[in-house]
Amino acid sequence: MGLFDYQIEGVNFLRSKKHAFLGDDMGTGKTVMGCMALFANKPVMIICPSCVKGVWESHIRTWRKDYTPINIRTKEDFRLPKNGEVIIINRECLPESLNRDDPNHENFYTKQFVHDAKKLNIIIDEAHERK
Repeated sequence: MGLFDYQIEGVNFLRSKKHAFLGDDMGTGKTVMGCMALFANKPVMIICPSCVKGVWESHIRTWRKDYTPINIRTKEDFRLPKNGEVIIINRECLPESLNRDDPNHENFYTKQFVHDAKKLNIIIDEAHERK
């Protein structure tokens, strides 16, 4: 099982950018390209609709055996990924606020959290749904 030439081009495009948007047509294998574009042993967070979390998990297990997929199902289980992990999370399970000054998350946002979050590779699936 390998990638098509256009998928290799997509992976190379993603890897060559600090920030990128992959807007290929439905059915072209964007999920596979996203998996293959990941650099080895980096912490990854995939934010996606809950209905495709299983698809991402399956693709990570198939295409990136060097990564451990972790499906986050509740806000209480939220955490940042470690090296070699892919946190798969739907938007509803993210913390209410990503504002470090929010008193409800005063213990959540530490210098270490901010430092670790800056090292993340983040994939936002169906990003057009967020305005």
